[in-house]
Amino acid sequence: MLLDATTTVDLTTLTFPALRLRAADAGKLRGYFAGAFGQDSVLFHNHTPEEGFRYAYSLIQYKVIGGTPTVLGVAAGAAPVLDTFMNVDNIDIAGQSVNVDDKELEVKKVRAGVVSELHEYRLASPLFAFNQDNYAIFRKLPETELRGFITKVLTSHLITALRGIGCTVTPEQPIMLSHRLSPRLITVKNQRMQMYTGTFTANVLLPPRLGIGKSISKGFGTVVPA
Repeated sequence: MLLDATTTVDLTTLTFPALRLRAADAGKLRGYFAGAFGQDSVLFHNHTPEEGFRYAYSLIQYKVIGGTPTVLGVAAGAAPVLDTFMNVDNIDIAGQSVNVDDKELEVKKVRAGVVSELHEYRLASPLFAFNQDNYAIFRKLPETELRGFITKVLTSHLITALRGIGCTVTPEQPIMLSHRLSPRLITVKNQRMQMYTGTFTANVLLPPRLGIGKSISKGFGTVVPA
């Protein structure tokens, strides 16, 4: 019998309800916070003077959900986002300073990890599923093997996210997953990328609005309960 293997995770969510942005502006939101608060914590931008880049799961993520700018801090990223709350009066987006009169903060602890029951999730933003290596493999697969390959890639992204926020995932506690994803072409830096939208069901508990896949710091792969 599969037993729950969950961890309590700190989660801080900062939203700006009166400020409306496009989904593509999540990167600009990241640019503002990285410039304004990056000296306080490398987690705001994931760049280090010594190594050049922090190759780890992003613990501060920038999103535009339904037009609302959102900054999510999870695990070690929760405290730095909380600390910025009182210091954000204006946000510079693409060179334009926007006054912030309305901001909301939610601070809580949530359970996350592999569990015995199934939960259904929806991608609130497209999943950037592939890197160069697995996309090359994907392109060569016959049609009959594509769905299974996407299942493996999605499972791998869930494992990376859960381990990144401090959860334990082992072969003895396997992730069971089924998906209903559809391909979608998204333009990123003037290049068309194949991404995915849709829903999936898995025996995992995920913090709300957590990102999975590539470029989660810029809003891709945001997962919400279906």
